[in-house]
Amino acid sequence: MIGTDEAVASAQDLANRDKVRDIVSRIDVVKQFEALGLNSSTALDRVNAMTQQEVNQIAGKIDSLPIGASDGGVLAIVGAM
Repeated sequence: MIGTDEAVASAQDLANRDKVRDIVSRIDVVKQFEALGLNSSTALDRVNAMTQQEVNQIAGKIDSLPIGASDGGVLAIVGAM
């Protein structure tokens, strides 16, 4: 049986990975990636290959963006991939 802390951490890890995948899948971000020569499936492959620590770091940066932040801010964070 896993403890509460482990269950919460695991749920948060999954939520963070979903958050990064969702950002990478947004139409506006996909268009910006394509303008840079990167297709969306390659971007998703890169997210899937990231360590959990990398995913958590990017998810934290996404959370720190102000509401209504420009897409450039999202691209800059995800560009760290």
